[in-house]
Amino acid sequence: MQFRKLPLGYIARFLGSFCLLYFGTYLLIGISTPGGSLYSSFIDEYLNYVHGLRRMLLNGSRLILSVFGYEASIENMYDLRLKGGSRVHMVYSCLGIGLLSFWLAFIYANAIGFRKSLLWMTSGVFMICLLNIARVSLLLLSNNYRWGLFRNVNHHTMFNIAVYILIFFMMWIFDRCMKKTATP
Repeated sequence: MQFRKLPLGYIARFLGSFCLLYFGTYLLIGISTPGGSLYSSFIDEYLNYVHGLRRMLLNGSRLILSVFGYEASIENMYDLRLKGGSRVHMVYSCLGIGLLSFWLAFIYANAIGFRKSLLWMTSGVFMICLLNIARVSLLLLSNNYRWGLFRNVNHHTMFNIAVYILIFFMMWIFDRCMKKTATP
C-alpha cells in the first residue's frame, strides 16, 4: 500500500468502517445501559460485546497479576482490586474502542480476503488487548505501591501513544507481507 496512491474507494471503506465500528460501539453502549431512554434488555443480554471486552481485560489483568503472586478480584464488573489494597476502575474510555476500531477498519479497507483479514484482525486485536492488560496490571500495582513515575503520567495518553506505535508497526509488517504475496 503506497500512501500517495490511495484510491478514494479505500479511504471511503476505511472511514466508513471506522465510523461504523467506533460510533456503533458507543450506540450499543447507550442502548445497553439500563435506565436509558433507548434501553433494550435483548441487546444488553445477547449483543453487548463491550461487557465481554471489559470482562476479558479485567480477567486477563487478574491472571497476569496472579502469575506474579498477587491476588486480585473483580468487583461490580468495573473494578479490579488487589487483596487488601488498591483498585482500578475500568470505564468505557479504558477499553481502547478507538484503537481497536482503527486497526479493524485498516484491515477491512485493504480487502485481502476473509481468511487473511480474520487472521490479521485477530492478531492485531490480541496485541492491542495484551498491551491494555499490561497497562491495567501496572496501573493497579502503581496505585497500590504509590509508584511516583506511573502516578504522575496520564496513562490513557501513554497507552494510546504506545498502541498507535504498535499499530503503525503492524501496518508496516502488513504492507511488507502483502508485497511479498503480490510479487510473482
